[in-house]
Amino acid sequence: MTIVACIDGSELAESVCEASAWAHERLGQPVELLHVLERSQVPATADLTGAIGVDARDHLLEELTEVEAQRSRLAMEHGKIMLAGAREKMVALGVKDLSACQRHEALLEALKARETEAGLVVIGHHGEDHPQGGPVLGSHVETVVRGIVTPILVVNRTFHAPGSWMVAYDGSANGDRLLARLAEHGWVSGQQGTVVMVGDDTDANERKLMRAVDRLQEAGGFFAGELIEGEVEDALLTWQAAHQPAIMAMGAYGHSRIRQWLVGSHTTRMLMTSRVPVLILR
Repeated sequence: MTIVACIDGSELAESVCEASAWAHERLGQPVELLHVLERSQVPATADLTGAIGVDARDHLLEELTEVEAQRSRLAMEHGKIMLAGAREKMVALGVKDLSACQRHEALLEALKARETEAGLVVIGHHGEDHPQGGPVLGSHVETVVRGIVTPILVVNRTFHAPGSWMVAYDGSANGDRLLARLAEHGWVSGQQGTVVMVGDDTDANERKLMRAVDRLQEAGGFFAGELIEGEVEDALLTWQAAHQPAIMAMGAYGHSRIRQWLVGSHTTRMLMTSRVPVLILR
């Protein structure tokens, strides 16, 4: 399995490298630096048929074609420079099992092609086409989260190795699968944190919460549990602000349309408003 680090020209590219190096240390998987040139980044030649005289039109078309070819070459070279810089950063962070790739396709297409071999995708909260700061979630991020089942780490600030975890757990079968992936793939071994469950203060919920804590403890983690009440997003964000964990783990969109309608908006809003990096597992 491979950690795929999505590199672009945004200010979060360095954080993507730092998070990928941390994941490499935890999971022991090689890192692939991926930069994509989307087809929309190279404009199509304008249709000038009938707009001007034949000779002038042909001459102008030749010039436009050359300009577009030059822009494409410059975009490729810029991407290669970014990849080279990211490689230097990764080596400085101690990552030696490293490769780099530039693709001419949509980011989602490139990641889906790697879905069977990728153990983790690391991506910035927003890309170079979005303004710095603020709660704006890059359109590519939501598309990727909805489109692949690979675990995704979304970074939204300078990344530091997590000292404490927040695991958002809902007591469902999907929540149990989240715990299983955290436990089985080495994410929480030696880590400390809190399993946070939003729900009514009932014996049934307390039992579910304690089973969740036990599952992560058995995997070598040092976790406590906390049951809180309120609206899911508001309650989780309030807890996050009060306790300031270094990373949050949660589930994401399901594949059925009904489940996407029920929980998809929750995932998007949590990604937009979380103050810490979010690890999404399905």
